[in-house]
Amino acid sequence: MKEPRSTDPRKKDREPPWSKSWLSVRHVERFVRAKAPLCTGRGIDYGCGNMPYASWLRPHAETLIGVDVHQSSDQVVDVVIEPGKPLPFEDRSLDFVVCTQVLEHVEDPSWHLAEMSRILKAGGRIMLTVPFVWEQHEIPHDYFRFTEFGVRHLATENGLQVQELSPGGGMIECVAQIAVFRLPSFRFLDPIIYGPMNLLCAGLDRLFRMDRITCNWHCVLQKI
Repeated sequence: MKEPRSTDPRKKDREPPWSKSWLSVRHVERFVRAKAPLCTGRGIDYGCGNMPYASWLRPHAETLIGVDVHQSSDQVVDVVIEPGKPLPFEDRSLDFVVCTQVLEHVEDPSWHLAEMSRILKAGGRIMLTVPFVWEQHEIPHDYFRFTEFGVRHLATENGLQVQELSPGGGMIECVAQIAVFRLPSFRFLDPIIYGPMNLLCAGLDRLFRMDRITCNWHCVLQKI
């Protein structure tokens, strides 16, 4: 295990409105930034990759440890774990877990959620985002999509209480996001083409909110 960093190796910039994934990603970003003050004490970013949210989390955390199954391209993973093996942390030893867009890529999401629950102290929290509608990606390691009720079931069976569960946008944004993501990139023209398109769809989504179809679910779970 490497010594966790006290400074972020790269600062997270918000996704620009002309980005091909802005309609979905901006909701995840807002969720992480809004819940960062809950990440106090010692915790982990589970499935951290290049730890894009570390600069938002570390001002609140005593210790933030990056955990993943591979070292990242920026060499920022503190603990490289073996898939299917228990996490190298003691029972009830951590205060929080951040886990964004990871559980769809594991073969047994309930086991992973159980491991997160195991290492949390009583009252500790998991800040979790999972997809509901998205195309297949990171093939072949793409196994699940989650409904609101599936998340609640997984939480309950692993000793976790749902404190908050909200959609990341509604149906209009979701349909537009899938379509925009598949359209070609025009590089320098993207801000002109996709910026207005994304902003229009975001505005329509707020006006005609239909959130039974969403790209992602955002959850705050608490260890009972």
